[in-house]
Amino acid sequence: MHEGRIRRYYRHPSAFLKNWEDARRSIQSRSTIKLPETLRRQELLPLIVPSRFLVQESEENVGKTNQTATTSEMQKLWKGQQKEKDAVQNMRIKQQVPSCKSLSKSAELIQWYELHCNDKQRRDFLQKLLPRLDPRQHYFISRFLMVMHFRDFLSQLPEQVAMKILHYLSPLDLLRASQVNKHWHALCSRNDVWFIKYKEAEFAIPKTHTVTDWKNAYRSKYCATLNWKKGKCKPLQLLGHGAMVTCLAIQEELLASGSRDKTIQIWNLPSGLHVKTLEGHRKGVWGLQFFTDNLLVSASYDTTIKIWNVRLGDCARTLYGHDGPVWSIALKEYVLVSGSQDKLVKVWDVRRCHLLHTMKGHTQAVFAVDVDSTIKQAFSGSADKSIRIWDLDTGTCLRALCPTPLTSVSSCAITSISFDGGYLACSAGNIVWLYSVTTAKCLQWFDHHKKRVESVKLKAVHQKDEVKLLMLSAGQDGKVNHWDPSDYKESLQTLRGASAGVTCTLCDDTRVIGASKDNSIWIWDFGIATRTL
Repeated sequence: MHEGRIRRYYRHPSAFLKNWEDARRSIQSRSTIKLPETLRRQELLPLIVPSRFLVQESEENVGKTNQTATTSEMQKLWKGQQKEKDAVQNMRIKQQVPSCKSLSKSAELIQWYELHCNDKQRRDFLQKLLPRLDPRQHYFISRFLMVMHFRDFLSQLPEQVAMKILHYLSPLDLLRASQVNKHWHALCSRNDVWFIKYKEAEFAIPKTHTVTDWKNAYRSKYCATLNWKKGKCKPLQLLGHGAMVTCLAIQEELLASGSRDKTIQIWNLPSGLHVKTLEGHRKGVWGLQFFTDNLLVSASYDTTIKIWNVRLGDCARTLYGHDGPVWSIALKEYVLVSGSQDKLVKVWDVRRCHLLHTMKGHTQAVFAVDVDSTIKQAFSGSADKSIRIWDLDTGTCLRALCPTPLTSVSSCAITSISFDGGYLACSAGNIVWLYSVTTAKCLQWFDHHKKRVESVKLKAVHQKDEVKLLMLSAGQDGKVNHWDPSDYKESLQTLRGASAGVTCTLCDDTRVIGASKDNSIWIWDFGIATRTL
């Protein structure tokens, strides 16, 4: 092959350009740029910068191209193309957005519908319009009409009428209605509504303290009653005394316990933690009663009655009057009744620490006393096997009751009594009697304890037109029995836990508390792990 016929290919200098600045320098240094014929069209000139192409060159054709590309020409061409793109994009946007003329037409249509059409014309217009809508628009209209049909009728009624309607709902329906909105929640959570629901309900465990929030009271009592019926509870044992625990007293979240170790222990009920110890009696403590949230009254084997400041832990007053051990005390409002080994029953005014009456009549030691809620009568049980009813205004004995022995064995001393709602419960030996005070007749008796009964608590619950009685009894057999006097064949519940005998019992809305001879205190809590309404 001849050397003249050989074609050589060289990479054009523009192929080595990396950016616009390199292209500008190249153009300034060289007046012309050689391009193939196919790339000399005007619309392809801007591609010179990023292009990668080969320029075919031969020895025979080494001419110079007459076409030149300057920087200003390429910029003008690029700007023209950019304007065309912007114009196309603006046209698309205008097609999507309604014009002012279309908006004015829709406003005229709405004005015509609202101001110039009667009912018949509106119906005809809608009848022709609705069939022309697609399913999506039909669905939108149906959802819109569904919301428009909702009406909060309860907020539009007078408050008295709305509350009258809510009184007919059940507790469960009240809780569901309270989730509608804030106004319904405020109405359904009112105290007067839940007070009525609380009174209508039949709870197995009676209310034992003043209630301010009846909704929470209903919830706790409802859950406690469910657990009570199922026998579901959590037993808790409190240890701290060095001798047998003889008496208990409760005031909201505080629990006081007295023992033969001469001390009084204060406990926090929710946590079961020990708060403080009160010391001052020279012998064992046999009676406790709370006078206020901070004042506690105690009776001791050392013949004295002391009034304690719980917060300070000091003895505020000491009452002297008995000549023997004080076995029992009962306190209602400001009236304190005490029974002693000296066979006397004394009545005190705790506010003035003044002795009001000394009532005589028993021939042996007085082991149990109680007072009615009206502070008109007092009750005392003695080792002489009798129960006496006293008039607190005059200090005279109104009546004496003598429980009849059920077997050939002679009757025993009265160890515990409890009065409420015109009924009196008492224990002697292993038997519990229930009396009607107005008729002085024995209504029922219970003999399920195997050993001597040490404590009896009676509660009368007024439900509609009848009175329901509930009773707790505890004895040396270590059992705490819950009785329904209407069904005396067997107890409703039997609580176990104390290995030794139970000397005293108390109950509040969710707990049953017992004092044991093994120096401990047992709490059966029915208010824990409960489901809400």
